[in-house]
Amino acid sequence: MKSLQVTAFLATSALASGQGVSIGIVNAGFEAPAIPADSFATTAPPPGWSGVGPLDFGARTIGVLNPGASGLYPLGVPEGQNCGVVFLLDNFGNQSFFASQPAGLVQTLSANLQTSTRYRLSVQVGNLASAPGFPHSQFQFGGFPSYRVELLAGGQVLAADNNSLTPNEGEFELSVVELDIGGSHPLVGQALGVRLLNLNAAPGIEVNFDAVELRAESIPVDGVNYCTAGTTTAGCAATLTALGVPSASAANGFVLSANNVEGQRAGLLFYSVAGPNSSPWSPTSSSLLCVKSPTQRLGVGNSGGNAGACNGALSEDWNAFRATHPGASGQPFLGGELVYAQAWFRDPPAPQSTNLSNARVFVVAP
Repeated sequence: MKSLQVTAFLATSALASGQGVSIGIVNAGFEAPAIPADSFATTAPPPGWSGVGPLDFGARTIGVLNPGASGLYPLGVPEGQNCGVVFLLDNFGNQSFFASQPAGLVQTLSANLQTSTRYRLSVQVGNLASAPGFPHSQFQFGGFPSYRVELLAGGQVLAADNNSLTPNEGEFELSVVELDIGGSHPLVGQALGVRLLNLNAAPGIEVNFDAVELRAESIPVDGVNYCTAGTTTAGCAATLTALGVPSASAANGFVLSANNVEGQRAGLLFYSVAGPNSSPWSPTSSSLLCVKSPTQRLGVGNSGGNAGACNGALSEDWNAFRATHPGASGQPFLGGELVYAQAWFRDPPAPQSTNLSNARVFVVAP
């Protein structure tokens, strides 16, 4: 199991919004129950959802909010009219007090965890503003009590966004949790689930959620690309491709290639079994390091092609490298492992004098 999180990685994801297959979530936008503008309903869980953690449906409660023109969300909510509510008021007389007792919303889905699949859970997380007029004016909504968005299987946490965002008051931000499942996992076949928590860890009382979406995409035999290539000084964006089947036993037959590389550049392919990443190659570089350390370098080569043109390429048979390097990272491969690969190459005028391709994740066959 490897996980890729969170919103900072959204633009570099292989499974962007709209890709893959949507997994059904009941009342994903919290539009039920329908309530009037500038009102809330917090005496029962929203249809399709259940409560989790210490709740009393009074001072600690869940439900839905339709902010209307109240000023709680001046720009409105991301989807429809309502958003989900997790309201945790531990002391009405001292509303800056918080008990550090998380609670929230949970839903078990009809879909089960599958092998060789990339999952992407996205949720809009809101920090409502203080607003004049009763009943909002009696609550001190200033601050943000922190949140966690969790992807579950069999009730166990697979991956989570643990409060990576701090939305401005009166605004929502998009939380994204991504997870790659390889050829095996102890929870395969268990029901997927989503849990949305107010961590009750700072002043602020309420966290809102909206537009919950879970998508799944099969990882094909030769892998799937993710992350974004840097743009070289000649305007090239190197892209990984693959041909064949990655194998724990075959002596050859899985060629990784970086195409659209600047011509006549030294470079290499490298991989990691530690998981995906998305961090700037340098503060001013357009490249991203898309794999986690530690990494394993393959052989150094020359891209060929013409200097200044985008017709170079770097290629290596990953199976052949694995077969001849028994001490390489991830060895011994048995099958089912996830491998994350990327290309590096010289670009003297660029920051760090180098640039990077996009990346590719693949599942090793036996």
